[in-house]
Amino acid sequence: MNQAKVYKYDNKEYKERTKSFKPYRVASLALIKKFNDFEKEFTSDLQSDINKFLFTDKKVMGSVITANNSGDSKKLNEAISKALVSNPDMALKAKELTDSKLLAVELFLTTDCKGEVSDENAKKLCDIMLEDAGTINHNPETETDYGKYTEFIYSLWNDFFLKFRK
Repeated sequence: MNQAKVYKYDNKEYKERTKSFKPYRVASLALIKKFNDFEKEFTSDLQSDINKFLFTDKKVMGSVITANNSGDSKKLNEAISKALVSNPDMALKAKELTDSKLLAVELFLTTDCKGEVSDENAKKLCDIMLEDAGTINHNPETETDYGKYTEFIYSLWNDFFLKFRK
């Protein structure tokens, strides 16, 4: 039998939700969609620059399309990586994009769409993932060790995507 993972935060243990209830599945899909939309908007300029490069250089475009047509995502990722690394400007843009995606996660979990401090998305994440999520202090203004809080939330976030993004 699969044992629930236990997350530790603020000297308390929180058990992962093990039962798959439809409301949590629906909530997880809604949260994923909301994040994907947020991330897409947040990184659109960099992504656009990279896509222009990938699809204006005919040699690069050919290798990316061939890899894509193979249906093997590993080959596609390798082709894109090789193309980006071969061009120093694009390698920097790819690094910027990676950094922007990490920042997008932080902003999504700690702010609202106006950039104001908000715990709404972090609370939804905890409600989906944890049995006793209601006891977690999400307020960054009253949280004494915000670094540990974000580490806890990121751990949950990564596991959330492993569990629900299929």
